[in-house]
Amino acid sequence: MRANLCFALLLVIGIFASGCGAPEPPMACLDGEIPDWGWDADHHGWDYDFEYCDHFDMVCNEAVTLADECPDFISGLIEYLEDRIFPMLSRFLDFLPWLDVDEMMSWILDSLQGACGYVGVLDMIGTCQPPGEAGDPCAEDEDCQEGILCVEGVCGGAPV
Repeated sequence: MRANLCFALLLVIGIFASGCGAPEPPMACLDGEIPDWGWDADHHGWDYDFEYCDHFDMVCNEAVTLADECPDFISGLIEYLEDRIFPMLSRFLDFLPWLDVDEMMSWILDSLQGACGYVGVLDMIGTCQPPGEAGDPCAEDEDCQEGILCVEGVCGGAPV
């Protein structure tokens, strides 16, 4: 009962706090088919399409992978938790004698440290990015702004 109450309280606080400056996670995308990760999506009836970046005026840039974006996101998330969420939780949960708030917070932070290394497929999945300017990483010409070509993995070549 206590655990359920604590979880519900944390969930409500997290929902309210998520709109208050929390870092946005990178949007994953794939230009092609889902890579073979040891399971077949067709057998589960899944019909996912990972080509939605154009709805946000972005392109699916497979040169900037989730593995590239993950460390910045996790460090921003840790900073957000330490600066905003944990002080709020300490004030709200201090009255619960059976809950060690500091231990819970250190467990969460320890779990987040190195979280990007736990998932091995992050380097196979691109991210939604605005069309690149000169000098931005790219995998194909469509990853760059109109009139700029992708040359050797970098936006910057002018069309001839």
